[in-house]
Amino acid sequence: MTAPPPIAIYVDADACPVKDEIFKVAG
Repeated sequence: MTAPPPIAIYVDADACPVKDEIFKVAG
């Protein structure tokens, strides 16, 4: 899986329950 741009990650995370996991990794 290729990493999308930060904005794409934010939009994708905002639309999915996975956002918590992404925020844990990013934050």
